[in-house]
Amino acid sequence: MNTQNTSGTAPERKRDWYLLACMAGLPLLAVAMLGFGLHQMGTASGGIAGWVKLLIICAAAYAASYGILRLSIDKGIPLYTRGRRAAPVVCLTAILLIGTAFFLTTAPGYVMPSVVEAELTDHQDAFSDYAIGRVAVADKAKDLVPAMQSIAEDLQAKHLREADTGYGPIAQALDALATRANGLATVITGSLGVRQGVLDDINTLREDMAPTLADESTSIWERRAALRRQHSQMLSLLAELERAIPVSVVQSYAGELNDGVLIPDREEANARINRDLSGYSSGLTVLLAEQRGVAGPPPEFPEKPGSLDTFHYMGKYAPIFLLTFAVDLIFPVLLFMLTLWTVASVSPPPARVRKPRVQTDTDVLTGLKAMDVRRLAPPEDPSSDAADDASSQGRAEDDPKPAPPLPHRKPRRPNGKSKC
Repeated sequence: MNTQNTSGTAPERKRDWYLLACMAGLPLLAVAMLGFGLHQMGTASGGIAGWVKLLIICAAAYAASYGILRLSIDKGIPLYTRGRRAAPVVCLTAILLIGTAFFLTTAPGYVMPSVVEAELTDHQDAFSDYAIGRVAVADKAKDLVPAMQSIAEDLQAKHLREADTGYGPIAQALDALATRANGLATVITGSLGVRQGVLDDINTLREDMAPTLADESTSIWERRAALRRQHSQMLSLLAELERAIPVSVVQSYAGELNDGVLIPDREEANARINRDLSGYSSGLTVLLAEQRGVAGPPPEFPEKPGSLDTFHYMGKYAPIFLLTFAVDLIFPVLLFMLTLWTVASVSPPPARVRKPRVQTDTDVLTGLKAMDVRRLAPPEDPSSDAADDASSQGRAEDDPKPAPPLPHRKPRRPNGKSKC
């Protein structure tokens, strides 16, 4: 027996197989892409705890995605056919929110390793140039060694010449100056061996940094951690290289030479010795000025990029962003909207509900109420209608036949003549 659908909703019919497959398979595919993206972002790092965290996130994401899509199609569309016009808006908003969350995680996760590697490559180039500059400046410090040795030998020679004529005040002053210069020259000469060892360590570390970044057999996060350790080691070695030669001691000694000496009652000797000491100080000052070739702090190690930071590289990785956008946002919205329009096209319009009449002030003052006059008419009786029809037919038979019409007469003129 056929029955008519009078409830104002779409008729029940069996769903197409592809609709069921899309509602179940689309969230599953999106969650698989999400899990891989989270793994690429390093979410699974930390051993078993990291993998458990990743599985929990994926399970919750699938429940939310599947639940929203299934409820939107199974509940939201029938509510729309029953007159709930806000149902599609609410459902579409939920689909867009969960899809945006998927997209902002999946797309950055796929390109995150490449973005991190690009940033580390740029940093390594800048840091290598900085290290080369620091080494070049430190190389100039070794020029202080022959300068100090020359000063010590010259003072020692002057002291020996003065001591040949007697060990007087001038010879004693030159002896003190020569002893001081010999001590500093010995210290600086010994620091050359320490400096060379530090320089060898710096060159070895620089050679190791390039293969560390280029090793694709390990994850980008392990390479990043190794490069961070090498970055700190390089800064320590550069500081040690600068301390290998006691430049600050040489600066203090140059100031002592510039101050000169004072021998009582030997003005001519004071002028001659201080003139020589001033020349030594000027030469050391020129060499020390070359130690300021590198200015500014070293380049900072790049921070771990966030999800939104990867969108700066959207143009470079446009196909990946477009694909994830289609899977996470375009496909669910298209599935919901086409299903909504299909159901709305075959469902009858919802029945309009009459709103009750609102009582006005006039009704309150007069005490009158609006009422339907059709309700005052007595119900029609079929038997009375038949009797009325019979009586009207009898009256029609009893009535005499109508008289024939009078002949037409022409109107007369006022003088009694007819108009021709």
